[in-house]
Amino acid sequence: RLGEVGVKCICYNFMPVFDWTRTQLDKLAEDGSTSLVYYGEQLDGKDPLVDDMNLPGWDASYQKEDLKRLFEQYKAVDSEKLWENLGYFLERIIPVAEECGINMAIHPDDPPYPIFGLPRIITCEANLDRFLKLVDSPANTLCLCTGSLGCAKTNDIPKMVRKYAEMDRIGFMHIRNVLIMDDG
Repeated sequence: RLGEVGVKCICYNFMPVFDWTRTQLDKLAEDGSTSLVYYGEQLDGKDPLVDDMNLPGWDASYQKEDLKRLFEQYKAVDSEKLWENLGYFLERIIPVAEECGINMAIHPDDPPYPIFGLPRIITCEANLDRFLKLVDSPANTLCLCTGSLGCAKTNDIPKMVRKYAEMDRIGFMHIRNVLIMDDG
């Protein structure tokens, strides 16, 4: 239906239970501007199934019982199982996207590392390469988010942009600046 109305690129993510996660949406900078921030130490040792947590970007409609059910469903899902599930999804959706003239663009995990024991797999160049090989199709693309990928010191964003642009596998980009603070 989206193809019928002219939509040519669909962005999606494959982050279990929680989408993007931040600890603050209005961190004040010296120049008066504000930004999003993630302080890992604020979440260290926290358990969303036990602790009262109300983080920015969280779906406030989740009740503790909903979260418990979701965590129970993901209990047996490690990184390899998540890769298997992603492959299953892509093998079914990409042929349909090709037929409809649509590019599917996966958004990187945000943050690009596990949170609350839940795996994250769309995190770095090696994993982006693995993702693109799951279903090698021009319709299987990346939302190359410089913010999500850029908050990992090991990701060389300019190199990744050149590489995936040359491969014509960037569906679109999110361009954001990132400052990695001394504490990570």
